[in-house]
Amino acid sequence: AEYMGEIKKSVKEMLESQIFDEALEKKLNEIQEGKGMGGSIMKAFNIQGTTLKPTVKKIILSLASEFTTIFLKHFDSEAFFDRASVLKMRKHIESVIDDRLKDLTADKVKVLMEMIVRVHLGWLVVWGNVFGGIIGLLSTLAGY
Repeated sequence: AEYMGEIKKSVKEMLESQIFDEALEKKLNEIQEGKGMGGSIMKAFNIQGTTLKPTVKKIILSLASEFTTIFLKHFDSEAFFDRASVLKMRKHIESVIDDRLKDLTADKVKVLMEMIVRVHLGWLVVWGNVFGGIIGLLSTLAGY
């Protein structure tokens, strides 16, 4: 209803902002430098991200209003935030988390933990050696 106009206006302002321009240019450059089909086409025809940006931005701006309307109809704010919807969303999130946890085998957890701990243990070894050396040197100088 009335909030739709405000949201469409906010979306349009965001898409016309400098932040969006920079993000779009960055993404186009990533595509150009990537190994995917988009990057291959851009390289083959010598198309730069900065050249393509105005055209892509016009397309995005022309679709923004329509996409915003579709999104808002799909997620009607009153229905989206009522208690039943929140509980339904919570159950969905719980089921997704449960599914992810079921995928974690002991070996996967071990690999994840090793990746995390390896970085910290490496520094622990380094500093242990440094302090051990200092203590050993001081002990030797003190005659122990």
